[in-house]
Amino acid sequence: MRATEASGVGAGRFTADSGRATLPERVLGFLTSISSVTYAVGLTALFAATLYVASDVARTVLDVNDHATLMARLGFGSGQNSVEPLAGILIRALSAYGLAFFITGLSFRRREADAQAVPQDGYLQMLTSIREEQRVLARRYHEEKLRAEAASRSKTSFLAHLSHDIRTPLTHIIGFAELMRHETYGPLGDERYLDYVDTIRASGERLLGFFGSILDLAELEGGRRVLEQADLGVDDLLVATTRRFSAEAQRARITFTIGAPCGARLIGDRFSLERMLGNIVDNAIRYTPNGGRVTVAAHAGLDGVVLEVTDTGIGMAPEKLSTVSQPFAFGDAALTKDREGAGLGLAIARTIAELSGGHMAIDSRPGLGTTVAISLPLSSGEMAIDVAA
Repeated sequence: MRATEASGVGAGRFTADSGRATLPERVLGFLTSISSVTYAVGLTALFAATLYVASDVARTVLDVNDHATLMARLGFGSGQNSVEPLAGILIRALSAYGLAFFITGLSFRRREADAQAVPQDGYLQMLTSIREEQRVLARRYHEEKLRAEAASRSKTSFLAHLSHDIRTPLTHIIGFAELMRHETYGPLGDERYLDYVDTIRASGERLLGFFGSILDLAELEGGRRVLEQADLGVDDLLVATTRRFSAEAQRARITFTIGAPCGARLIGDRFSLERMLGNIVDNAIRYTPNGGRVTVAAHAGLDGVVLEVTDTGIGMAPEKLSTVSQPFAFGDAALTKDREGAGLGLAIARTIAELSGGHMAIDSRPGLGTTVAISLPLSSGEMAIDVAA
């Protein structure tokens, strides 16, 4: 411990002593720290000042012819006026050399500031490093995107094959259950068998509809279903949807209304658009309590039309809106345990809207209701009429 302390003290003394340099050493260190550019600027300035002083003295000598006058001009004569020429030469010489030293000092400070700044090579190295990191991140993003797309295609293909393979035996089960229910080949015996057969048929039809929705979504997302492009009226689409769900809304004791006609026309697949609007209306009726209201309306603009389905149902929290249109998503699991559905209605509607060149937006408040708006482009003829008007 003492040896360590002693060595530390000795090292401190050595550092302190070594820091006390003599004046010649400081001057030598300063001169060695000056760059070649500063040397060149200083020597040039001193040389210019020396030339100026020499020319000033020579001009003074050449202006005088005799020795007495020269001595008087240089300040060696008698009287006060004889000192003025020599003083003028000294003042101009000091000014010239002072300006030379000033220029040299400015050059030294400029070079010192440049030395303290980051070198240009450092900037280039930093930019190269940033660009390399950007290339790595872009490559990783591209790879992850390809993996995600491949996984999505695999999922869609798996669901499509699974749904197709399950729909065939389900159709057989439903058909045989219907055959047994009518007792085609003789009575079943106990009446309870009829109830069992009805349960089998109803469950089979429910599963068939479930797997049918999965197959439809897989075909839409996988691009295996091509949407037709036909001219159709928006008002006809709303009227057909209202007629389809009016009986269901009446059984649920829900007021189902349609908005004022808009007279717009669309270019799209009629079956798919009816499926899209029907899924949204079915969702609205399913989550609207007795005595509520569901309204279907359309609003036409210059370049598109907006289809709106508004209900006074249970609504959804704002944090649920971002995922409710995803497959197998529900607004609130606690409120859907007594309601049928696979959670694919809004997902299919969103996919059809996007494939038709539109967009789906959802606005909802818990206890107030939900509004689903779908914007679709108008037909080219309809847009031309609006522009001309």
